Amino acid sequence: TYPDSISLLVHAIVDTGNIHAGLGLYISKLLYSRIDLTKNNGLGDVLEKNILISNGCFEYFAMTRHGNGRDWWIASPKTHQNILQSYLITSNGVLDSNIQIIGPPLFDTINNLSNAYGFLAFSQDGRYLARQNTHVALWLYEFDRCTGKFLNMRSVPFDPVGKPGDGLVTDMEFSPSGQYLYILNSGANIMYQVDI
Repeated sequence: TYPDSISLLVHAIVDTGNIHAGLGLYISKLLYSRIDLTKNNGLGDVLEKNILISNGCFEYFAMTRHGNGRDWWIASPKTHQNILQSYLITSNGVLDSNIQIIGPPLFDTINNLSNAYGFLAFSQDGRYLARQNTHVALWLYEFDRCTGKFLNMRSVPFDPVGKPGDGLVTDMEFSPSGQYLYILNSGANIMYQVDI
């Protein structure tokens, strides 16, 4: 195992994809780098860079602490799909992954568009994962922090883009209690509060 002075930084390569095919921006590679925080007078030194976690076509990723209080889970949905992946990251690197198909197929039949521009957020206690996609819905999943499994997916009707020009969701975050989810639409200069 790594000493406490070693940190793992999780990051991604973002691809512009094929805008005309409805892909928009997506993550093409999920990576981590290993950093020794004691080097360079406390500024740190990168020991290993761009270690591959997964190739694919992911929307975004979010992280929460494992039930053991030490390790971490990374969650990332496949772009335009009802497939969620979770990766267990420890001081030894990525040790395990889960792939789940959960919920109905994710496609916006009204506008004939796939669900691009998704955002993810874990509640601070890691119990819930929220996934927001433009023009479709807000999805909430319960999360088991010991197994990395997603459970009891439910959909909350929510369209933050009421008319053209209203902009898109640009971020979201749970309240400290986990009761509320705050969703930011920066194009319309609006913040929504959703009671979970």
